[in-house]
Amino acid sequence: MNDVNQPGVPESPSEASANSAGNRSEKKLNNLFLDPNNFRFIENSEYKEIAVEKLTDPVVQRRTAGFLMGENLENGRDLLASFTTNGWLNLEPIQVKELPTRGKYLVVEGNRRIAVLKYLKRRYEEGGYELGNLSPEIFDKVPVVMYEDAGEERHLVIMGLSHISGKRKWPAVNQARALFKLLHDHRWSENEVCAAIGMEKRALRQIIRTLALCDAYIAGDFGAQFRAEQYNLFREVVKSPNLRSWLQWAEDAEQPDNQANLHRLFSWFSREEGDEEGAEEAGRTSPEAVITTGADVRELGKIINDENALRALDETRRLSEATYSSSMMMRDKLAEGLRKINANMDILFTYATKLSAEDLQNLELAMGKLRGVFAAATKQPVLVAHHQLGVPFNAIRPKHFSDLTIGCYRRLRDINISGLRRINLFVGPNNAGKSSLLEGVLLLVSQNDINGLLNVICRRAKLNGAPPATWVSEQIAPKAMIAGTYGDLGDRRAEVIIENLANGEDLDDKAFYLTTIEIFARYCSQTQHSTTHLFEQRPRVTKFGSCHVLCPVVLSTPFTQHDPELLVDLFNRSVEGGSKEEVVRFLRENVDAKFRDVDAHTGTGGKMFTRFRVKHDDFLVAPDLASFGDGVQRIFHIGLLFAYARDGVVLLDEFENGIHHSLLSAFGTFVYKLAVQFNVQVFLTSHSKECVDALARSELPEDDLSAYAFRLEVGGTRCYHYPGPKLKFLIEEVDLDVRGAQPGV
Repeated sequence: MNDVNQPGVPESPSEASANSAGNRSEKKLNNLFLDPNNFRFIENSEYKEIAVEKLTDPVVQRRTAGFLMGENLENGRDLLASFTTNGWLNLEPIQVKELPTRGKYLVVEGNRRIAVLKYLKRRYEEGGYELGNLSPEIFDKVPVVMYEDAGEERHLVIMGLSHISGKRKWPAVNQARALFKLLHDHRWSENEVCAAIGMEKRALRQIIRTLALCDAYIAGDFGAQFRAEQYNLFREVVKSPNLRSWLQWAEDAEQPDNQANLHRLFSWFSREEGDEEGAEEAGRTSPEAVITTGADVRELGKIINDENALRALDETRRLSEATYSSSMMMRDKLAEGLRKINANMDILFTYATKLSAEDLQNLELAMGKLRGVFAAATKQPVLVAHHQLGVPFNAIRPKHFSDLTIGCYRRLRDINISGLRRINLFVGPNNAGKSSLLEGVLLLVSQNDINGLLNVICRRAKLNGAPPATWVSEQIAPKAMIAGTYGDLGDRRAEVIIENLANGEDLDDKAFYLTTIEIFARYCSQTQHSTTHLFEQRPRVTKFGSCHVLCPVVLSTPFTQHDPELLVDLFNRSVEGGSKEEVVRFLRENVDAKFRDVDAHTGTGGKMFTRFRVKHDDFLVAPDLASFGDGVQRIFHIGLLFAYARDGVVLLDEFENGIHHSLLSAFGTFVYKLAVQFNVQVFLTSHSKECVDALARSELPEDDLSAYAFRLEVGGTRCYHYPGPKLKFLIEEVDLDVRGAQPGV
């Protein structure tokens, strides 16, 4: 083992800095090469260690520049602005070492600055790029410091001073890898590492234990799911005395002894891939990871010794359910809540004579909440929930809707729709009720699930999040009646009746009461009912005995965005089902031959992705999907829907919106192929003759197409049916515009 006084092994940060001084000189930018083995890349999914003889390879250098600059130059914008505003500021030297090829140098420190300089040089030489206050002379005279004896140990210390104990920190897991290398590969003692990097031994041990936990996860069953940002989750585990004790982790050990508990912990950090149906049968609500944030880990630490709560966590895969079922947590929270109430009551009694009229009004609101506490029997959901509560009646759905009846819904009255096929096109002028028809189908599929109705209302108004309950209650009509024939087994009639009744007859406490929504549903001789009470300043109260839906369903319009959680689900299922690759292939073959792939990139705050990124031949760094045209985005988003709605229904409003008319025929054929592949029935709307003609002239089998024209007539909307063969004949022979066709044509 190296001794702290040996030459080349710095005792402290100050000594390391002193020993790092080398010969200063100036080098041409073209002779400086980025370090592809930089520790800042080590957890990048595309990183691989590069041999010395390949360091200067142009492909390697381009990939390294991409790592350093980030997507859309997001990691280099600050330096670009600084260089063009202030010029080159030689505050910290660029540190380099000579490569085996004479005259070429590897950048040890300052890689990002050199990457930005190379970018500016290329843009400047291409012409048309303003360097501002940066002199182009810098491209031939970059100030550097040479290190004649820059071995890996010295290299690690220099990097550590800048990126572990310094200001420009690497990601935490990359810091840990560098420290581990000094301890285990180079056999440094803890004292040597702490002295060289300038950190406390306790912090070093915590980092090494966290890395050991990460590596155990990577080596286990869920290792393929590891992401660098999960390091913080494992660090929270190491910091928690309760979790360390539960894992039986000795203070001087680098691994916990209880492997069964360790595997259980890892399962909560991970998705249950390919087990949606099994999760459903077992009563679990989601195959997604249970623990996704540091706060989740800290919450877990509070209930880790309550086996009943852990069983609930295994069964439901919802931390909130486990916490709620934990008797220890429940008692602690109740005790804390009551303690705060009593303390605040003492304050109110003390200053009761000072209460103003406004204070008394607020106090009355608080009293209403206290009455709600007495009345509440269960924990109620927020106003709008994004996911269906219900599961389908059965898993085998070879056929879908054959007819629909809209008794009343919004402006539609007594609309009978027969002859439904796999692809069903609804056309007509604006405000004829086409979008209402799609909403009606969604409500019928949702049966007694109140979330279907609430989400329809929010989507119609283009709202994100939970709107005021007063506004929602005003948007729900007094009554809606929708029915249809679904499937091919048993009693196939499906019905749903929605009533908005402002009575609240079964409520003991009507404080802030607004209205009651009752939903009566029936299918396969099975009836279902739900009652939802809406309040102005209280959570809604929903009661139901069972909640089964007809099938999976998803509604998409060009005017509203899916919520982030649903988008993640859509993307993941399209990847698992193979439809994403088919959508990309369609775009490559019909829109842009250089279009290669699309990936969902996760955000820093948790599992939700932030944006879609496109791999494209013309871009070194993958651009955002939003930088492409509306048609590309629309085609991609529609393509994601089918794997999600397998054996169910896809509803597409304004199908042609954003898509060039020359693509509509090919895209219609593609949508049909996806519908067949995933056994999906499609309802789509349009007010474009080009769209109708394109679908009629596509390769879509005429027996699988049915069209319906909505017309505004005296007394309301009327619906006229054009079966596929008739539609194709009328368009091909007489170029008929079915949107305005007369009855009987």
